[in-house]
Amino acid sequence: MTVGITKAVKKIRWAIIGTGRIANTFASDLQNTSDCIIEAVASRNQGRSDAFAIKYGIKKAYDSYEKIAADPDIDAVYIATPHVFHKVNTIMCLRAKKAILCEKPMAINTKEMKEMIQVAKEEDVFLMEGMWTRFKPTIVELRKLLAGNAIGQIRYMKSDFGYMIDDDHNPDERILNKKLGGGAVLDVGVYSLAMAQMVFKDQPLSIVSKQIKGDTDVDLQSMAFLEYPNHAAVMMHSAINVNTRSEVYIVGTLGNILLPDAWFGNTMIITLDDGKIETYSFENWGKNYTFEIDAVNKAIRDGKKEHEGMTLDDSLAIMEMVDQINNQ
Repeated sequence: MTVGITKAVKKIRWAIIGTGRIANTFASDLQNTSDCIIEAVASRNQGRSDAFAIKYGIKKAYDSYEKIAADPDIDAVYIATPHVFHKVNTIMCLRAKKAILCEKPMAINTKEMKEMIQVAKEEDVFLMEGMWTRFKPTIVELRKLLAGNAIGQIRYMKSDFGYMIDDDHNPDERILNKKLGGGAVLDVGVYSLAMAQMVFKDQPLSIVSKQIKGDTDVDLQSMAFLEYPNHAAVMMHSAINVNTRSEVYIVGTLGNILLPDAWFGNTMIITLDDGKIETYSFENWGKNYTFEIDAVNKAIRDGKKEHEGMTLDDSLAIMEMVDQINNQ
């Protein structure tokens, strides 16, 4: 009898640029995988970099982002710096031939995003926006249901994502700082826009929006009405000064689909007009970034330059909607 030998899978060697909350979430969830490691982390402050490396058992702790780009032992880089630095950090690492997963939003406007995509194509390197929700089992199943016409032609979608920051929140920190890309739309509104782009695929025919600005001139709440072809519409709401239900509700000609706690939950309820109700439940895994990490690891191994679950065209379409909303 011949015993087969399983070929070992090469571990993808990751680096993380930034040591804030999202970087911690990513590092924690990456430890749920078995086919990659965190090779290095970088902060502008050596002490923060050292502390992060100790916390997650990372071999190299750098005091500059440039050292990440120069390290030959790194295959992929997760960009976890504030939004306004995404472009410069991403392009630097793309030029060094590193695969890039950039935290959402990948840029702060369409112009920046086009520059980043152009560099990725020039260097022939993988680039993806870190829209981790696209890879959750709930959302993967939702896409299958919609592709299978489970609720007929989609006519309406309502989506919201809101949370409440403290009244004494530091106005110089990113979320309230306009110079750092603060505000509700760039922080959480992009999730609803990404959902609309995934559901309808076409760009909206028109967008009408209204924002409630705070003392630092960032949007504390943002509402938008999106008109789509075939007489369809989307209502979206994003907020950083109020806790909302944060759910997605999609209505078609045959029924509806509800995702209660759409972004962090694991349940989906489909109700058909004939009275049939079906509930789907999936297992969460850490903070749910692990699903995205696994998808990117496979794409890099397969030699892909982008992932079909979150393409560069998808990211560009979402950013064009962000620009329309903020410009109004």
